[in-house]
Amino acid sequence: MHSSDSAALDLPLPLRNFVATRRILLVVLAASILFPVVFLLGYGYYDYQRRMSESDDIADRVSRVADEQAVKVLDLNREISTRIVEMLADSDDVQIRANQKAIHDPA
Repeated sequence: MHSSDSAALDLPLPLRNFVATRRILLVVLAASILFPVVFLLGYGYYDYQRRMSESDDIADRVSRVADEQAVKVLDLNREISTRIVEMLADSDDVQIRANQKAIHDPA
C-alpha cells in the first residue's frame, strides 16, 4: 500500500489558477455578446440601405408614370381645345346659342 500512496504523491497536482480561468470566461462571455450584436448591427445597416435603395427606385418609377399620365392629360386637353376652336370657328355668342343642340350632340 505504501508504494501506491507514494506513486499518488509523486504526481503533480493540477494548477488551480482561478484568476486566469475567470479572465478567460469573461472574455468568452464578452465575445458571445459582442459578436452577435455586431453582426446584427451590420445586417441591420445593410438591410436599411437595401430598403432605402428599393424605395428610391419605386418612387422614381411612380414619378415617371405620373409624369407620363400628366403629359397625356395635357395633350388631351390641348386636342379638345383645338377641336372646340375649329368647331366654333368665328361664331359669336348668338350663333353658338342657336346651334347649341348640334354642338353638344355626338357626331
